[in-house]
Amino acid sequence: MSEPDANPDDSDWELASAYLDGDADPEERARVDASADLLAKVAELGDARAALAATPAVPAVVRDAAIAAALAAFDQAGSDQATSDQATSTGTGWVTAAATPVTAAPATSAARSRG
Repeated sequence: MSEPDANPDDSDWELASAYLDGDADPEERARVDASADLLAKVAELGDARAALAATPAVPAVVRDAAIAAALAAFDQAGSDQATSDQATSTGTGWVTAAATPVTAAPATSAARSRG
């Protein structure tokens, strides 16, 4: 929150998150309870939490294959960049190539808990 260009709304989101997590003190809880806007933020965060919790587990072999594909794409982009001026001018091709297979295979619950 001490960042000079932080969104002024960030403190409300932090308060809503603390409220949802049970980390808000009594004064903060009262502030949230009295504000329809803050309660809406709590509900939105709760919905996001529920959606993330409902993400299906992906078999380890699928996850590992997706990570290997992303790493291979990264390595290929690095070698392409070394030999091509075009790769240098775009600079983001490897990001798209690497992110696509990983986003298709979320981590298993065991991997998430190892964090």
